[in-house]
Amino acid sequence: MLAIAGVDYSMNSPAVCIHTGKEWNVTNCEFHFFHKKFTKQDNLYPSLYPIYTEDFNNTDRFYKLAQWVIDTGIGKCDYIGLEGFAYGAKGRAVFSIPEATGFMKCMVCHTHGMTFETFSPGQVKKMATGKGNSKKEIIEEHFIKETGIVLRDIIGQSPKSVTPSSDIHDSYYVTKLLWEKIHLDK
Repeated sequence: MLAIAGVDYSMNSPAVCIHTGKEWNVTNCEFHFFHKKFTKQDNLYPSLYPIYTEDFNNTDRFYKLAQWVIDTGIGKCDYIGLEGFAYGAKGRAVFSIPEATGFMKCMVCHTHGMTFETFSPGQVKKMATGKGNSKKEIIEEHFIKETGIVLRDIIGQSPKSVTPSSDIHDSYYVTKLLWEKIHLDK
């Protein structure tokens, strides 16, 4: 049975969607993300954010975030998709996000011998909405329309907050984009 994963990786709110099955359906997805209060429900698997040692190089943080991705079970997947960089970062994030992502890729590839298919943020947005420059609110509307799931209500997310639901949406559409690419290539 085909198992694929989509990763929306970040320093603060990463999310992983793992789809298992022969047919595309949200019920075949499990979603992994960070949340302080929400406990597991159906196909939602929250984790507490790891406590890491502060250091200028963020190595402990990079390691623990990468280990979390591995612990979601992506090593059992046949393919992994990853949303690429948005290039809109400022300050230290310009360096930290690519470093963290490279660290995670190296750990996953080393641990499981897997590589990633990378999709641009525009490709992910286009998969979600048909437009490559859609805002997070529009992606959320399309996710709700497509799946019937209002994540922010289920997990008790503040109306003013965009995470973790927007990251879960992105991981879902990375996975769906990978699914379509695999099936078009066959």
